[in-house]
Amino acid sequence: MAKKSDEQKNNFQFNDQSKIIAAVVIIILFTFGFFYIQSQNSAQKTETQATATEASGQKPEAGSPQPETIGLPSSGERQAAGVSYTYPPSNHFGIVNAKQDYAALAEIGITWDRPYPGPFNWQKIGFDKYGWDAADEYVKAAQEHGFNTLGIIWPYNQIDQDSCYKGETEIEFGELSRDLATRRRKPCSIDAYKEFARSVVERYDADGVGDMPGLKYGIKHWEIASEPEVQYREQGKVFFQGDGKSYSELLKASYEAIKSADPDAKVLHGGISKDGIGTNFWVDVFARAGNYFDIANYHCSDCEDTVKIQEFKNFLAQNNINKPVWLTSVSFSGVSDKEQSKKLFAGYLHALGKNADKVFYERWNEALGGKLALANIIQLPDVKRPAYFTLRALIAKLDNYSSAKEVSDGHYEFAISEKTIHAFMKAMDLPKGLQGDVIQLDYNGTVRKEKMFNVVSADLPAVIEKV
Repeated sequence: MAKKSDEQKNNFQFNDQSKIIAAVVIIILFTFGFFYIQSQNSAQKTETQATATEASGQKPEAGSPQPETIGLPSSGERQAAGVSYTYPPSNHFGIVNAKQDYAALAEIGITWDRPYPGPFNWQKIGFDKYGWDAADEYVKAAQEHGFNTLGIIWPYNQIDQDSCYKGETEIEFGELSRDLATRRRKPCSIDAYKEFARSVVERYDADGVGDMPGLKYGIKHWEIASEPEVQYREQGKVFFQGDGKSYSELLKASYEAIKSADPDAKVLHGGISKDGIGTNFWVDVFARAGNYFDIANYHCSDCEDTVKIQEFKNFLAQNNINKPVWLTSVSFSGVSDKEQSKKLFAGYLHALGKNADKVFYERWNEALGGKLALANIIQLPDVKRPAYFTLRALIAKLDNYSSAKEVSDGHYEFAISEKTIHAFMKAMDLPKGLQGDVIQLDYNGTVRKEKMFNVVSADLPAVIEKV
């Protein structure tokens, strides 16, 4: 009987110990689970904050002034906005500063504007207290007339520049001296600049979140400064101060900021001047930031009739750049109106025929005199020069071409719906299928029916369509 009692006592002790162990295990599991969930929530919160900080440029930089920041809308917020925008027609033809005469430019078929220097300027909008009045006014006027916009983002603000370049050279005269900060280097606070660039794009991207009141459609193309390799201090013609490495860092930061606000936006590097082709500045930019722009950008002021477009494309190829090409500033002058018209006609055909997707004419009726005035399309106050009729006729002929190709040296083809337009830049026999009755457009803007079997020098350049 005593033996049985001892066994029962042991069993009771064993059961009590089991219950205690089970309770301890439960407490440990509960405690572990609680802290695991807390740690996951904390990590997720930290990751979300880090992502938002990186996207909006809030990461502090020692010694540099910081802006007030605006949180990025989430993808869910963008979709929930559900706003629909109707975009205007878009062709291959643009102008620099359509504000000179919106109505006349729209009338001849130009659909793109590149406001220069334009209102998207960190110096004018403000370091962190952004004032949008001038930019909004421009956007409303351009959209009222149905223009698409290539916006130039100027990345210089005096407060920012003075925070780390106080002893550096200032640009106090010359072109854009009234518009840009007197120092024009890579921003001291990249984060402050990225927040500015992101805010500009967010306001005009037409995603339904944080848009400008009254925005009709989005601005989807952005250029980062202009001709940054042009640094002629003695002439006051300086659009960037620094080497290719510095500009590539600016370009990369700009690309990241723009895409964080609008993944569909397209980024153009600052236009390369015709004298910038082949320079070490751009070799360095392409090597360091070749993946941080979507469209290669070229300028050719007072240009040759070839617009050096083949040289530009060769330069891109040599640096492994295979992207669309826009010629966002071009002008032609000559000793006579006839020479200007002929240069313009040939220049556009060469550029478009070699697949520059868009060409923006630089001077409509600018007030500057001297040689620059010879490049105007309109002679002040309001006289249409022959080049006006040339450009109008060329746009009418090639307005909506879907593709272009170089058939042979001096012969381009443009596909428009079910027909083909041919451009001849040198004397040659016409292809057999094109011989006979044709419609010819010449550099005077004159359209006439002809019976042709070859193109002679007197006809050049010639645009021909089979009847």
